[in-house]
Amino acid sequence: MWWSPLANYIFANVDIPKEESLDWYSNRGQFVSEKTALKIAEVLEGLIADGSALDHQKAIEVELPPLCSVCKGENLPQTPEDYADGVCAACSGTGRMYWYPPKYFSVENLKKFYQFCRESEGFKIFQDPHRARK
Repeated sequence: MWWSPLANYIFANVDIPKEESLDWYSNRGQFVSEKTALKIAEVLEGLIADGSALDHQKAIEVELPPLCSVCKGENLPQTPEDYADGVCAACSGTGRMYWYPPKYFSVENLKKFYQFCRESEGFKIFQDPHRARK
């Protein structure tokens, strides 16, 4: 899951208490209470249900870089020299013109996150997902 687009979407749509919003973009273990986690889950579920999240996803998809001119976004070999380590050498297997994966947002990730929030009893923000539960 790409964290920054998800966190940006949450901050744009959910009023997070200041003391719980300081370190969302670090791995310092920002604590998010159960109350706030449930609030996030409720708001995100509503945004999915009313179609707002899908509208946001579609808007971001428009911003994605164009498909790779070598593999045409399929990461399938055209010629052996086009491939290194089993992936398209031109796009590093992303299917897009740039070597880095584009930042994206997906309703599917949003669903997983609101379910996590609902079940988490509060959580800490770390890069390592095994450390995220309270």
